[in-house]
Amino acid sequence: MLSIEKCYELLNNNEKKYTIEETKEIRKSLYQFADIIYETKQRQDEKFKRETSNSIYKS
Repeated sequence: MLSIEKCYELLNNNEKKYTIEETKEIRKSLYQFADIIYETKQRQDEKFKRETSNSIYKS
């Protein structure tokens, strides 16, 4: 996990400036998105494994 200080530094690298509270909320949202993406990828991988491990083939 990135520290709040590092996130703050990265976010305030451009013209737009963010407060510490805004930085915390942005970081929280990004980690939530990452969790969703990770879980979705895991489900897709499991589905693919199930589909490809089927030993019965269509003629």
